[in-house]
Amino acid sequence: MAFRLLTLSNGHLSLEFEDADVATVSKGIKDYFGRPKVQKSILYDLLEFGGGEFIYYHEWDPCLIAQSETGNEVLRALYYNFTGDC
Repeated sequence: MAFRLLTLSNGHLSLEFEDADVATVSKGIKDYFGRPKVQKSILYDLLEFGGGEFIYYHEWDPCLIAQSETGNEVLRALYYNFTGDC
């Protein structure tokens, strides 16, 4: 398991992980926030859970990109859950 929490130039966070961790991330979201609402598009999926919106992008390595400060907090919580790091 390799999780990274990156700060983007717009101040939002990106939770990046490996293909092998997609099931772990999906289970973590469902366990802590319930089933996400998903809107599919050609390039990415838009997910809503935990009071935030996220872009799920899976071109090279999968990632969830927060679209708000609430989303940042949700990604911090997920990252902590997966790694134990603050």
